[in-house]
Amino acid sequence: MNNKGFTLIEALVAIAIFIGISTALAQIISVSIQNQVNVVATQNALTQASFAIDKIGKELRMAQDEAGNCFDEEGSYKIEGSSITFLHLDQEDNEVCKTFKLDNGKIKECIDNTEVDITGDAIEIEALNFFISDNNDNPRITISIETKDGLLLQTTVSQRKNIK
Repeated sequence: MNNKGFTLIEALVAIAIFIGISTALAQIISVSIQNQVNVVATQNALTQASFAIDKIGKELRMAQDEAGNCFDEEGSYKIEGSSITFLHLDQEDNEVCKTFKLDNGKIKECIDNTEVDITGDAIEIEALNFFISDNNDNPRITISIETKDGLLLQTTVSQRKNIK
């Protein structure tokens, strides 16, 4: 007998193998895409948290030596909960009170009574902490940011002595 074609069983087995391989590949692609989305979201959150901690650190380094009219306590900085207040010179060398605080999952920069978010919607901040050592002579401030996603960033800065 001379068979020049496939039997029905051979065709069904080939189709079943093809469907199995196609399903496995589709699943692998789906998982890869989901992982890529997660990586991009984490990268965006890390970028925003890194920007926030760098900005706060730069501003705290440039704080003035005295409190001015910002607060009545001794030292250059006042920490209350998740906020820090200090005297800052603006671009025209005017003394202004500046505060960084945590409010509804966002870090805000407050100059006098104007608030601006410095973190966007891609990140939700769980905790913003400030720790100060030696607030009078050469203060060092440790800034710690923790996100809802579990990212934890921390840095320590020391104040530069400014001459007016």
